[in-house]
Amino acid sequence: MSERESTRYHNIDFIKHELGFTQLGNSAVFKKGVSYLLSPAVSQGEHHKFWIDIREANLNKLDPQKTVFLPRIVPDLFLCIHLNNLSSLLLPELGESRSHSGNVWGIYMNFQKAQMKMTLYSKRDSLKKVDTEVFSKKTVIDKLNSII
Repeated sequence: MSERESTRYHNIDFIKHELGFTQLGNSAVFKKGVSYLLSPAVSQGEHHKFWIDIREANLNKLDPQKTVFLPRIVPDLFLCIHLNNLSSLLLPELGESRSHSGNVWGIYMNFQKAQMKMTLYSKRDSLKKVDTEVFSKKTVIDKLNSII
């Protein structure tokens, strides 16, 4: 299994068994009752940067009012923020069309480890930013339960 493949599956068991969500197909979308998670896996890429693509195909499966954005950051960290809070990063003009992925929004992530904070910003417009906390496995359970 390549590093990219192993990252893709990182902490899926935690989402399924500890948090009780069911994965929809092989996507980054999970469901429990009426609540959804959009939970892509993230690891440091080139130049020690974190980044993800959010696919329109995944967004179309979700109710933004009932969805939490919960990236799984290698090794065992998480973001936990309502999908609605990312609307400024998911504007149509910030997306791009890719031949194999369809419409996607590229999001860079700047990790301030000492403060356990992450700044998410658009790949196409770095002035579009969202700040959020970073959680461990222990603390993300309480945070998730408080917002869903």
